Amino acid sequence: MTLAQRIAMHALFVWALVLSLAVLSSDLAWQYKARWHRRAAAEGRHSDVMRWRATLLLILAMALLFAFLAFAVTARKTGALVPFDTALADSLHANLSVTIWHVVVWITQLGSSAFIVPVAGVVALILIWRRYWQRAAGSGQRAAA
Repeated sequence: MTLAQRIAMHALFVWALVLSLAVLSSDLAWQYKARWHRRAAAEGRHSDVMRWRATLLLILAMALLFAFLAFAVTARKTGALVPFDTALADSLHANLSVTIWHVVVWITQLGSSAFIVPVAGVVALILIWRRYWQRAAGSGQRAAA
């Protein structure tokens, strides 16, 4: 049994595990940030020092993600998916019920440009309507009312 088939057999467990790890890691990061700010305030320092560290970690994480994606694209055969992806998709299709399969497809479609672009447009219109001009433009600061 291949790794893709094992993952597909336990797809919901793997999904729940990844989601739980994401929630726990974000909670730990929030607690670390809160502790850092309390410590900086108690010592009379400005708490912006952590920003460069967070920025460096974010850049490193994005660079690793880019490297992984670049490797996945270059490893791809012309006109076909990576063999692991193909095996995973086949095994998921064979082991999941039709209802769960439709839910997985629906969740996947939420990441498509056909969904993201209209949602981003609606968000931009709401920001403009509420006079958050700079946020709508992407700078992140609220315009004076």
